[in-house]
Amino acid sequence: MPDKDYYEILGVPKNASMDEIKKAYRKLAMQYHPDRNKSPDAEQKFKEINEAYAVLSDPEKRKAYDTMGYSSFHQKYTDEDIFRGFDFSSIFEEMGFNIDDFAFSAFDEDFFPFASKRRKKEQIDIYLQAYLDFETAIKGGKKVIEYNRLVKCDSCNGSGAEKGSKIITCQTCNGRGYVKTTKRMGFFMMSSTSVCQTCNGSGQIPEKACKACNGKGKVAKHESVQLEIPPGVENNQHLVINGKGNYSSQRDTYGKLLIEFIVSEHKKFKRIEDNIYSVEYVPFTLFMIGGKHTVETLWGKAQIEIPPNTKPGKRIVIKNHGIRKSLFNSTDHVVEIYPKFPDNIKESEKKVLQELHKKLFGD
Repeated sequence: MPDKDYYEILGVPKNASMDEIKKAYRKLAMQYHPDRNKSPDAEQKFKEINEAYAVLSDPEKRKAYDTMGYSSFHQKYTDEDIFRGFDFSSIFEEMGFNIDDFAFSAFDEDFFPFASKRRKKEQIDIYLQAYLDFETAIKGGKKVIEYNRLVKCDSCNGSGAEKGSKIITCQTCNGRGYVKTTKRMGFFMMSSTSVCQTCNGSGQIPEKACKACNGKGKVAKHESVQLEIPPGVENNQHLVINGKGNYSSQRDTYGKLLIEFIVSEHKKFKRIEDNIYSVEYVPFTLFMIGGKHTVETLWGKAQIEIPPNTKPGKRIVIKNHGIRKSLFNSTDHVVEIYPKFPDNIKESEKKVLQELHKKLFGD
């Protein structure tokens, strides 16, 4: 048996971390997956990287391999041992493959059974984005969104069968919900499993399909939902509405409507955590002598008190002018102030300033 270097196959050093091994495997699996790579050696290469990952991702097997080397390791561990109990389905799904549409095993189905026992999952949850202006996100309000979803067919009550017709076992897949093709590669078998297109993975079909829904048990419908926006919604925050997703004919239930809020920026105000911030330019004289100044907030105009000899960049807090989450729970508006100078001054004004300069600073 020719020696193989599992680390070399995955392109990682011998002290590679689990994250590095997983990352390398993902990259190579995407590159050599037989559904993507049609080169003659892709299937063999794909099998090798699966074998390498199965060993190096298991701490016990990796330790044995590092200690004994390839030949001695394979005297103790059979090919069945290497893959037994190891489920590649989760990592394939993380990589973006739909494991319900196809799955590959390095060995026969009995050794690597995950691919043949999974049925296609119905996508019953609906994900939408709702765009909110800044003020609505802070104050709360109402917003109507429109979308399309699948609802139960009234004609067949979700069964997919015409009235008087019964549900029968799919003959294409014999009720399994999938069809399988197998290629032999010497001692090994490469199994490809895909969802049955006749029954769409359910394993059953109507004897006579409902004309209204074409045997699917569900039909498309345009919906509108009025959302109650609570005060203080943040960007990327989610709202979940049960029962407003797609209809599942397999489970006779409705999925969820998941809405992600996208909050637009405001030209003047900014949210930092739960407070509102703004920058205000104040007449430079108030920085020296102090006084009151009126500023804008989301809740209207408010007055701030500027102390004498204030430094630029000072932050002044306006209590209860931020997010009003309830009658007794309000955050603040923070104003950062900077001096504002006149664009131009008259000669008489310049003389006054010059006199003031002399009094304050000498020459």
